[in-house]
Amino acid sequence: MIALPITNPVLIFATVMLIVLLAPMLFRRLGVPGLVGLIVAGAVVGPNAIGLLERGDTFELLGTVGLLYLMFTAGLSMDLNQFAQQKGRSFVFGFISFLMPQLLALGAGHYLMEWDLMTSLLVGAVVGSHTLLAYPIAERLGITKNPSVTMTMGGTMVTDLVSLLILAIVSALVSGESGLFFWIQFVVLVSGYGVVIFFALPRLGRAFFQGSDRQADMEFVFLLAVVFVAAYTAELVYLAPIIGAFMTGIALNRLVPERSALMLRIKFVGDALFIPFFLISVGMLVDASVLVQGLEVWLLAGLLTAMVWGGKFIAAQAVQWIYRYSSTERWVIFGLSTPQAAATLAVTLIGFEMGLFSEALVNAVILLILATSILGPSLVEKYGRELALQAERAAYNPTDVPQRIMVPLANPESANDLMDVAVLLRADASEEAIYPTTVVRDGPNVEGDVAHGESMLSKAVLHAAASEVPVMPSTRIDYNVVNGMVRAIKEDRISTVVIGWHGQSTAREYIFGSVLDQLLERTRQMIIVSRFAHPMNTHTRMVLAVPPYADRESGFADAMRALKVLCNQAGLDLIVVAAEASIEPLSRRIDATKPSVPWATQSMEQWGQLVHTLDDLVEPNDLLVLMNEREGSIAWRPGLDRLPGVIAQRFADHTFLTVYMSEERFAPAPSSRPDRIDSGVLSEALRPECVVMGMPDVDTDDMLRHVMRCALGDRPDIIEAVLPGLLDAEGYAPELRPGVALYAAHTRHAEQSSLLVGISADGVRPKHTSGPVHVVLVLLVPRTVPTDWYLQHLAAAAELIQTNEAVESLRTAETAKTARKRLLEEATTASAVA
Repeated sequence: MIALPITNPVLIFATVMLIVLLAPMLFRRLGVPGLVGLIVAGAVVGPNAIGLLERGDTFELLGTVGLLYLMFTAGLSMDLNQFAQQKGRSFVFGFISFLMPQLLALGAGHYLMEWDLMTSLLVGAVVGSHTLLAYPIAERLGITKNPSVTMTMGGTMVTDLVSLLILAIVSALVSGESGLFFWIQFVVLVSGYGVVIFFALPRLGRAFFQGSDRQADMEFVFLLAVVFVAAYTAELVYLAPIIGAFMTGIALNRLVPERSALMLRIKFVGDALFIPFFLISVGMLVDASVLVQGLEVWLLAGLLTAMVWGGKFIAAQAVQWIYRYSSTERWVIFGLSTPQAAATLAVTLIGFEMGLFSEALVNAVILLILATSILGPSLVEKYGRELALQAERAAYNPTDVPQRIMVPLANPESANDLMDVAVLLRADASEEAIYPTTVVRDGPNVEGDVAHGESMLSKAVLHAAASEVPVMPSTRIDYNVVNGMVRAIKEDRISTVVIGWHGQSTAREYIFGSVLDQLLERTRQMIIVSRFAHPMNTHTRMVLAVPPYADRESGFADAMRALKVLCNQAGLDLIVVAAEASIEPLSRRIDATKPSVPWATQSMEQWGQLVHTLDDLVEPNDLLVLMNEREGSIAWRPGLDRLPGVIAQRFADHTFLTVYMSEERFAPAPSSRPDRIDSGVLSEALRPECVVMGMPDVDTDDMLRHVMRCALGDRPDIIEAVLPGLLDAEGYAPELRPGVALYAAHTRHAEQSSLLVGISADGVRPKHTSGPVHVVLVLLVPRTVPTDWYLQHLAAAAELIQTNEAVESLRTAETAKTARKRLLEEATTASAVA
């Protein structure tokens, strides 16, 4: 006979694992979330019911670990880019979500229960906070990226912080520690803690990940150590451990990609072990005997529950009205913000120890936790499923979605060629921008590397502007280059990556090189690997090698469409080289793919004869393309990995592209074109004194000095400091189109953003221009302006003057005032078109 409660540690653990396995299965069959089943099971087996398990030190330890782990995972899973957009909403929701229950508690305490002010404030702190108890359900349903869910997660930190701040204030007032020194100490400690968490901790994490050699076990242990040290330290600065865990998750968010193996490992351990222990330990707090102790406990529990449900519903309804959320999103917000557990328990137990809470009130809080822990997850399960279905129904058909192209830039010599490929791949009807991107490795030289990347992006922007193609340039900083690329691909929802290759590989580098090989392994988008020997516009044919069974791949149609667009744009004839048995099915797929281009086939008996077939077929001006496969796909075979290196070396004098087909189920959702400078912003940069008429035909440097002197005044120190940056035109010509040249500098010597315009009726001849220039644009942007903003200003300036008529209109302007007016009109037109 086994004595109760169970004391054998092996049997305790076995019992808990059986509960974790069976309780959710049973309750799901009853239509109740499995999470609720764990709480109810904890109440049944706990000391206040059948007494199978005791809530001793072991359960308190594992329950606390589970709660901290839950908060850490919630912070780690937040979409910080979306949170940055939603932070205002999170603060608004958190404030309302705490304020409404707090006001109800103050009113009930004064008019109904005759509580003193300190008790009423603490009760308000109890009902005002909330715990992300239903977060695992939202995560399972895949709705954590929904704006309303992100807002609620951010609001959790606000409500818990305010709740625990109220607790600290009341504790100080009751104990008499409410002097000026205490509050100064409180502010200083909390501020210092925030600096360490949000500034020092990410740097520590980045340094560890750089030196860990990607050892998964050590990375996981590092995260656990950090989160629990941070949680304990939070207590020392008068914050709750749950706040420290949540803040740590946010601080380390960017070091743990959402779809990385490390993130999967974190979620697996939490969902399988730590979080279930926490939920069971919450259930074990429920004392069924309080149900028969009279009406007082029931009335108190009903009053507290009404405060929570009423206050949280008012908050959810308010943000629905303010931010125009749907009714489904409102119920998800309400369901996520209703459960009480973490801060609720902390405040209740401390309030009881201070003598402000009676035993009946403590038992009422336990009933409150049970009631809200059942309702909240049930609402998230029901309405979260509706939200997920709505998102799924809104998914786009891949054939209807525009292609979004990213161009990672690392080598200035190939930057223009890569941009050319991207421009040619982009269909005429597309409204999507091209995304030139540089990834800078974080380290001591990061500032110089960012400046170098910015220089490459500037040239790419100007190069693309000549084709009147919108661009969305960006610079990423990451401890690992591939991590930065993968994050950019995910965040910008890229469908196609055009990336450069030097054309050589070693045995260690496998196919292309370490970076490219990792990128192929970690992505499923279409990737076009490019080795250039000649400019794209010098080719006459595209010779495309297609391996057997490639036409059966899901991404074949998208890859074929992209290549036919390139042929169509560049005026290339298409020659398809394939094994004889593949010609017929290939022909049907190619003919069915738009657009239509002239094409022919070159067959061979076996795929192994490809290199010899190319020897006889390839002409000097041919563009070679290999349609390749990732390992594990239908058409993949080991020889395909070595083939790019063989072709690159054998045809060293030819431009060579290797196309890896997309393996994505859905292409990215379309979005609006990138933001442009509107007429209002331009009018601030293009001040009246910035337009200079009668620009002299002198050397380029003297011409720029003249324009800056007239616009900025006689300030030779500033002008001479800015001039080298403007004249640094190595690798690109300043001529945007006939008659227009653009010079730009992102410099610390500029006090404010300025767009200077020099106009010459007769024309001037700066260096690296093909003919007379009538309009010279000089863009000066302070270094304090973020790089991405500078590049957006540069892209907008490059697209300001679109037509020959606009050049002529400015050339013939009689006064600077007239010229400025016409420029602003051009800016308004360009903004409307964009």
